[in-house]
Amino acid sequence: RDRSPSRGLGDVYKRQEIKFEASVGRNGYMIGQISAKQIEQALKAKGLIVDKRKFVDFSPVTYFGHGKVKVELFKGVIAEINVYIVEKAK
Repeated sequence: RDRSPSRGLGDVYKRQEIKFEASVGRNGYMIGQISAKQIEQALKAKGLIVDKRKFVDFSPVTYFGHGKVKVELFKGVIAEINVYIVEKAK
């Protein structure tokens, strides 16, 4: 079975970058976390529909910086989405 169209869709998702702002605590650590639902909503705002249950090995993001979230688009087609968390301006 030819999966090249679905792999092409995976490339579209891989090029996506999502940026979140979070508050900083006293010790420089992030207050709160970025959940799967927040990532799902950010993708939806960009016109990309993903069910949060399709995230692979997901745990909420609790740190500043760059991370990757894996999403299973189709059986055997997994895309990695870049997630950036920066400090919220005071």
